[in-house]
Amino acid sequence: MSEERIALMKTKVNALVKNADKIIQRKFDNPESWWHQKPNLQDDIERYKQVAEKFPEVLDRAVRRALGNLGTVLEEFRFNVTTSNTGTFQEFWFENSLRQATVPCYPHLLEWTKDMQGIIQEYDAQFTKASPCTKK
Repeated sequence: MSEERIALMKTKVNALVKNADKIIQRKFDNPESWWHQKPNLQDDIERYKQVAEKFPEVLDRAVRRALGNLGTVLEEFRFNVTTSNTGTFQEFWFENSLRQATVPCYPHLLEWTKDMQGIIQEYDAQFTKASPCTKK
């Protein structure tokens, strides 16, 4: 890759870093992710439970979708990544859903930070306390 292309890639990665708060906000603003924004009496009591290295699926998906933005940059610069189901590259960085279009999604093992784990553990504790109150 030429120095010019490397510089352009760095610029795009730095733009992702600079806009990380906005990207995360968009992914986590979905009321479907948060019980307190859209209470559902049918929600599994363990919806936000972290078990070992398995994080709550509804939130893990949001984190992976946020990180999927990096995949679009890698794909643009011809790394072995595709963020749509039309590519022929080795790594598939997308999530396909029957209800919506293909979404870039980080596919590798992912360990949440201690802060992230602490926040979701607190949310799980509050959810666990509140959930039975709505089922009476």
